[in-house]
Amino acid sequence: MSATNLPSEIFCDIARLLSSKEQHTCLFVCRVWYSIIRQVIYRAVRITSGRQWTRFIYHALNASSLRDNPLGHLVRELRIENNHQLWVEINTRPALTGELPSLCPYLRVLLFPRILWPIFAPLNRWSQLERVPAFPELETCRSVLNAMGPQLTDLEFQLCDGETLGWIQALKYTPNVKSFVLDNIAIHGELTVDDMEMIHAHCPLLEDLSLKRIRLTMYDRDQLIRYPVAKRLKRVHFSSLTIDQHHWFFYLAHKYPFLENLEIRCNRIINPTVHYREMSCKALAILAESLAHLETLKLESIVVDHRFFKALGIVHPKLSVMEVVPFWSKVHDSVVEETLDALWNCVRILAPRAVKAPIWQRNRLDFSLKIAKYLGPCRYLTSLSLLSTSNHAPRRNTFELDPILYHCQSLTRLVIKFATVAISTQSRYHQPHDSLKRLELNVAFWNPDMFDFLSRYCPRLQELSLNLVARIGLHEQPAIEISLPNHDLTLLDIHDISRMDMTDTWLANATILSISQLKNRNTKRTWHHLCNHNNCCLHPNYNDPYHLRELNAEDIQLVKQYHPYCSDPPPNVSRDSFNYDKEPWETDIPYGYVSILCHSVREFKFHDIKYPLKH
Repeated sequence: MSATNLPSEIFCDIARLLSSKEQHTCLFVCRVWYSIIRQVIYRAVRITSGRQWTRFIYHALNASSLRDNPLGHLVRELRIENNHQLWVEINTRPALTGELPSLCPYLRVLLFPRILWPIFAPLNRWSQLERVPAFPELETCRSVLNAMGPQLTDLEFQLCDGETLGWIQALKYTPNVKSFVLDNIAIHGELTVDDMEMIHAHCPLLEDLSLKRIRLTMYDRDQLIRYPVAKRLKRVHFSSLTIDQHHWFFYLAHKYPFLENLEIRCNRIINPTVHYREMSCKALAILAESLAHLETLKLESIVVDHRFFKALGIVHPKLSVMEVVPFWSKVHDSVVEETLDALWNCVRILAPRAVKAPIWQRNRLDFSLKIAKYLGPCRYLTSLSLLSTSNHAPRRNTFELDPILYHCQSLTRLVIKFATVAISTQSRYHQPHDSLKRLELNVAFWNPDMFDFLSRYCPRLQELSLNLVARIGLHEQPAIEISLPNHDLTLLDIHDISRMDMTDTWLANATILSISQLKNRNTKRTWHHLCNHNNCCLHPNYNDPYHLRELNAEDIQLVKQYHPYCSDPPPNVSRDSFNYDKEPWETDIPYGYVSILCHSVREFKFHDIKYPLKH
């Protein structure tokens, strides 16, 4: 494929990865190639340091006299990163910043930290600018929108310091806005239906609406009939909301009948009484009947029951993403089980590509097979996230991994939360699964045979993430072994890994790491210690900054010999480093370690510490 036919995103990604100096060297290697792609590679410019900012301005000034496409005329997107040294450079040379509108007259996207608004606010001479950062105050918002509001298509109000009405009235300067974000209005901002109607009146072309950290109030359902329908709106994102009345769901059903993307994440629900639950579930069922064009559905902390999913299954939208985490508090077990049966039956009917849903643990023995039965018809399911809804500890909620992989042959990503991952004893489920590439365990446990199963039957596994997880059983064995000898991992992320015995007793957290890559056959096995600046062992939740320190042979033997139930200090450990009053993870020589064996690892993180591995 010739360079002229390559998509522009390729060159934009290259430009983001390279510094300005490397770009200059790379582009001049081949002048023919440079003459073809220079108009593309400079469309998106990302500034991360003060030196890059100065070089960009001076380079644009020197090239402004060229007749054939000056550098500044090629720039369509300019992003200034959140960097203190960069702020200082821009503040100390405001004259250079003032040249931007003339140097980059065709700029469409300008993003910078909000702290720089006093410098960029007077620069309102762009004729094609469509997107700017969130405004910090109302006066700045009004002055900028009054100058170039009609040309903006993407608008965001964030961390506002005025009243709701003042900010919404500022939208009268932006009749062509297609994407609008309203975030955290006056901390306790309240939004009524009249405010929503004012937003749509000022922005008739609106296609994407996002509300964050706002309280929604509505008290009269009868007035809905007089509100016009927003036919252009396709995407609605409500996050961290406080919803007072169920009438809001009736409003959504009436106002947005052509939604393609619906996302509602509630912060809390006022007065979740039995009456509220019943009315909210009825309203959501009516809302589901209006979602015939829906493609993405995400609901979290919403009071919902089986009626919503049955109505959604009847409408049968072409869903590709379905994420539902209902709000359950003081609800009978039978109601929860009926709701989840309707949810998974809806998943079976709609067959989305990505699913995130809870699992019910009332009958722990067969729920893995039950979910697998629902997911069997989902031939194109690629992402699955499961979380337990039981009030029991995750240790008691057993989830069998192999039936899901057996029935979902196209699954590439699997996330499990609040459960114990086990492998069934039925050999018919022990089949190769070539599509699984990413596995995430959060607040979960695993049996010793899990990694043996992954090593044998999941050869394409590339990313493994373990967060707040523990190994069960074998409390006399301090090593937590992760053995994937034939796997080439692109990412291995381990955070707060521990051990638990069969009596549900937590043992010491593992803060010692040994990693061995079979690909580096000439490299010896290396051991690393999670420690603070004094090289003392840290509990993973410790607030002191920590790092990984490579251990020598003597330290490794001390780790292997130490046992938390010893009445005397272990051999070769001085009494100065052994304190009977401290927990095992507070001593200088901790108990428990992680042993990792794999073919190769590209990126490794241990307790959020990136550890580069040389191949």
